[in-house]
Amino acid sequence: MKQVNSDNFTGLNQFVVDPSAAYGAFTTIQEAVNAAFANAGGTVAIRHGTYVENVTMSPDVYLIGDCVDQSNKVVISGTLSFPDIAGDSGIESLSVQAVGATPAISVTKTAASVFNLTVNGCNLTSNGAEAIVVTAVAGANIGMQIHQSQIDGNTNGIVLTGPGSINLTARDCGINSAAGACFVLGVGANVLTFYSTINSGARGADLNDVTAAFLMINGFGSFTDELITFNAAGQGIVVNSGFSCSAGSGNWAAGAAGTLIYGGLSIVGGSSGIAAGLSQVIADQLPLSTAGTTGTAVRGHVGFDSSTFTVTNGFVQLTGTTTNWVDTTSNQTIVPGTGYAVSAGVISFNLPATAAYGTGFKVSLEGGTSWSINQAAGQSIRLGNTNTTVGAGGSLASTAQGNTISCICDVANTHWFVESVVGNITVV
Repeated sequence: MKQVNSDNFTGLNQFVVDPSAAYGAFTTIQEAVNAAFANAGGTVAIRHGTYVENVTMSPDVYLIGDCVDQSNKVVISGTLSFPDIAGDSGIESLSVQAVGATPAISVTKTAASVFNLTVNGCNLTSNGAEAIVVTAVAGANIGMQIHQSQIDGNTNGIVLTGPGSINLTARDCGINSAAGACFVLGVGANVLTFYSTINSGARGADLNDVTAAFLMINGFGSFTDELITFNAAGQGIVVNSGFSCSAGSGNWAAGAAGTLIYGGLSIVGGSSGIAAGLSQVIADQLPLSTAGTTGTAVRGHVGFDSSTFTVTNGFVQLTGTTTNWVDTTSNQTIVPGTGYAVSAGVISFNLPATAAYGTGFKVSLEGGTSWSINQAAGQSIRLGNTNTTVGAGGSLASTAQGNTISCICDVANTHWFVESVVGNITVV
């Protein structure tokens, strides 16, 4: 270890690490951590470079990496361990790349005390294990704040296990798991993730205890299996989020017991259902076509109904109010929601026998000779302040090319009004 002097000691309680002894007070991070702890804590400033070492952290010591071009240029090839620390600690602008079957971050509390860890702007990677592993004994309390960081695990992303209390908040993060769950929550574990993206080759979150809780707000993700798997009756809350679940059980939330609160969701893929054994509280849910079937929608408290709404590939339309135009050259009965462009012949239309309130149709003369709209018993149409004769004797008819009307049903099955008209229409 090199003695600290005015060239390599910058600011109060700051300890500088550089791969070259010519530029830093220390050439290893562990030496600087030990020196900072001996001075009642401080900031370890790490200059850009790769440091092949496992680092054991101490209370009130903070690691800050040298940031160049908005990317982490400080790489720790090893594991950062926080063994039974009480108080606070933090890391910023570091890339921690675990070696072998070890985590990038390991936090272990074996005493009933409080520890808070802040992770900001870091890349944490383990190619052979979990990226972050946290354990706490009964009476211990661990708080973790992770901001604007990338976390990539292999078997799982982040594993939290009590029986102590573990509270983790992830904001503006990317959290990935190659083979397991992004989050594994054991006894006393609570996770809040918002404005974050979580992706997994398996599941989003495993809830392994009744005390475990997972909250996802304004998040996005993609999963081969489920977003949440309730291995025990914990609690999952998912709101204002979008995600894809492609296989698994066919459900985006699976398990025999647990409480699921959800709303404001956009779900893509085959796993769009919810396991029947879960207790559900529906706050709100965007309409979703199920299994690619046109005309069906997942219902929410807002009352989306497939008899009123048509859902195709996730897009919602009011039944009968959106016009689908067809080229018309033969007599036919009008279908609500359809526009008829008469391109040939003298065409006679019949009003539909069944039409719901608010449904409509359009007719336009586009190259044909003429069109007429005929009525059945009890039916009529109002054009401005004029009504057709009620029943089979009433009708509307075109007089020239381009004559177009748009009609809306305002009494189910029997009465329509013309909401817009082009040209002079004959009213009988």
